[in-house]
Formats: sequence, C-alpha cells, structure tokens
Amino acid sequence: MRPSHLLPVVVLTADQWDVWTDPEPMLDDCEDPRKLRLFACACRVWDQMPNQLLRDAVELAEQYADGETTDKKRKAVKEKCEARRSGRKPAAASATSCLSTDASTGAWNGPFSAATAEAGSHEGPTWVATRARQADLLREIFGNPLRSMRVESEWLTWNGRTVLLMANRIYDAGAFGDLPVLADALEDAGCTNAELLAHLRGPREHVRGCWALDLLRDEPNSLAPRFTAS
Repeated sequence: MRPSHLLPVVVLTADQWDVWTDPEPMLDDCEDPRKLRLFACACRVWDQMPNQLLRDAVELAEQYADGETTDKKRKAVKEKCEARRSGRKPAAASATSCLSTDASTGAWNGPFSAATAEAGSHEGPTWVATRARQADLLREIFGNPLRSMRVESEWLTWNGRTVLLMANRIYDAGAFGDLPVLADALEDAGCTNAELLAHLRGPREHVRGCWALDLLRDEPNSLAPRFTAS
C-alpha cells in the first residue's frame, strides 16, 4: 500500500522498470507479501545496527517471510524493539519495519528509513546512490513484474530433479555463490532463456527472495507464512 503522502503516482512501463533508480514507484507494481518483507530485510544497514536485538529482528523477519517462525514470535520481537528503540533512530526504525504486521508497509517504510540512516537526510548523492541500490534489490527479488517469465516443467524434472533439488539447497543454505553452477545445470536441462541464465550467472547482489532462484524452487511464492503452529 502506497503511503498517502507519496504523490504524484508514477506509472512505469516494463522497460522503465528495468532501469529505474527509485524504489517508490516500483513498489506500486509489487504485491507478494513474502517478497515485500524480504525486500525490507535486504535493505538493512548492519553497520548502523550494533544492537544485537535489531540484527535478530531482521533475521527473524526473513524467517517469518518464509514461514519458518510464528506470528506470536514476530509480534513479541517487534514490541521489544519498539520498547528499546532510542529516539526513533532510522537504522532501528528500518529493522522494526521488517516486522510490520503489513508487509507492504514494511517495504515502504523500512528501506526509506535505511536510506535515511545511510545518507543522514533525504537528499544528496549518498541518498540517491542508496535508493538506486535498493531499486536493484527490488529487481533482484521481484524480477520485472510487468514482464512474464516462463519455466518449463521439464527443466525441473530433468535428471532426477537435479535443478529443483539444487535450487532448494542453495536457498536453504544461503549459498548464492553457487548460482552459476545452478545456471549450468539449468542449461543442461534445456533452458535457453537468456535473461534467467544471465541473472543466475551475473556478478550482482543476491538475497533471499531472488526471483530467478524462486522460479526453480518447490514453494517459493506463497502469499502468507506457511508455518502455522503458535
């Protein structure tokens, strides 16, 4: 949900989405709650979070996005962060936003606070560069939602489900350095999609929620946490 004070609305084309350097209008095209929460987490500013509680909050938010912890735990840690947050510092606000009840709110507010923490204001070259990096992270997680991407079932079932099993392992271990190896296996399985292969092989920043990796996994696109125990 776009905050009401963010006007005017900019409607992007698919080609503009590929090169835009401000995440605000891009977020209008992003709906998956899991990916929105992972985007907020990816924009974290570790160097300004010496407090272990804040670091734990971001990591818990990642787990919650993937259904690996409970809503009760999310609420408890969020309340603890809010109680201990001093002077509403931007870095602390960015971490707390990752645990927002509404993932869309967290995706709008968390990265904005993180950029403020990095730049010290809402303008200047550091602000612009930080927001541009966040736009790249949004593309890393969502790909281009204005352009469809097809995955053939034969790629995933090839050679005893090698691609699928490898993709699951890489994601679970956070072993993003192995993505080029996954690309090789995918190509051996018959994939000729240049965009998909290039993303897996590219020297870019990869994070949890990577769109290319998600396409090749078992259950990457759930719209709510899968963990249901209290």
